[in-house]
Amino acid sequence: MELGTPKQAKRTFLNFRVWPIPSATLTGTTAIFKGDSTRLGVALTGTAPWQFALASGTSSLSVLLATQSPFVLTVRPDITTNYRLISVTICAVPALLAVRPS
Repeated sequence: MELGTPKQAKRTFLNFRVWPIPSATLTGTTAIFKGDSTRLGVALTGTAPWQFALASGTSSLSVLLATQSPFVLTVRPDITTNYRLISVTICAVPALLAVRPS
């Protein structure tokens, strides 16, 4: 039995980037009376841009895109409501957002 020259295994290199896990903190007065307006801030960490979701006491959902932190928005609800942060993702990474009404 004659042995031949061993074949080289094909090498495949994968380049990938590990993104830091994003986080978000909602600041400002989150309980707002009907007709009042207030500024809400969202302090974001991780790599920009971010996508985050806010919900109000009526279970409506707003998905917003931010390129800088903090992100500030003014809200004026039609009814007395509370705002809460539901999720945050880095836009460079595909994400699925599932929200259940409270």
